[in-house]
Amino acid sequence: MIPELNAPKQPIAIRPEFLAREDTSFRVQQEGKGASSTKFTIFYPEKNAFKDEKGVSSGKRMPPATLLSVDGKYSSPEERRTFVDASGLPLFDLYHAPRGTTWHIEVPGGNSPSLAFIEPQGSTMKDDYKVQFRNAASDGQDVVLRVQGQDIWKLRTNVLLGDKVVMTTKRLDKLSVYVPGSKVAWQVDVAEGMDMALASAIMVVLGSNMYTNGRSRGRIYIGKE
Repeated sequence: MIPELNAPKQPIAIRPEFLAREDTSFRVQQEGKGASSTKFTIFYPEKNAFKDEKGVSSGKRMPPATLLSVDGKYSSPEERRTFVDASGLPLFDLYHAPRGTTWHIEVPGGNSPSLAFIEPQGSTMKDDYKVQFRNAASDGQDVVLRVQGQDIWKLRTNVLLGDKVVMTTKRLDKLSVYVPGSKVAWQVDVAEGMDMALASAIMVVLGSNMYTNGRSRGRIYIGKE
C-alpha cells in the first residue's frame, strides 16, 4: 500500500538546494554487479513532456535526468561513498567506522562535524533506522526521522517525521536481488519540503545493507526469519 505523503511544517534538509518544491518522484539505481557495487545513480526517469499554457503537449518524452551520482570503494573498511551533483561537484561523503554500524554524512575532507547520522535500530529483518541531523533549511534545530521497513522482503520502506510519512520507497523488481549481476533499482517519492540529497543518502544505506540487518556486517537472507 502506497502511503500518503505529508509535507513537513518547515522544510528539512542537510543540502537546502535539493529541497523538493512539490511532491516528487525519482529513482535510485545500483550500478555494477549486485550488492558488491558501491556505485549508484539517482535520476528523474523518462516522463511525458510538460504541456504549455494552452494545455498542448509536444508529444515528445523528456529523457532521464541525473540528479546525483555516488561512487566508492567496496573493499574500504569504512565503505565510504562520495555523492556528487549532476555537474560533478562533490556534495558529501557517507561512511561508517571500520567496525561501526552508524553511518555518518560529512562534507568532503572530513574536517567538519558530521551533517547527519543514520543509525540502525532494533529490527532484525526489516529496515529500521534513526536519522538525526541539524536542519540547514530552517532554524538549525535537530531533526529526527525514522526509517521503517514495511515487510521482510525489503520491498517497501517509509520514512517518518513524527507520525507523518515524508518519504516512501519501493524496490522495483522483487526478484532482482536474487539474480547475480542484476541492477537493483528503487522508486523514491518525497513530500514537498524534503531534501532529495538526504533521501538519496538514506537509499544508499538501504541498498548497502540489502543483505544485512544494518547492525552487522554479516549477511542475512531476505524474506526468511
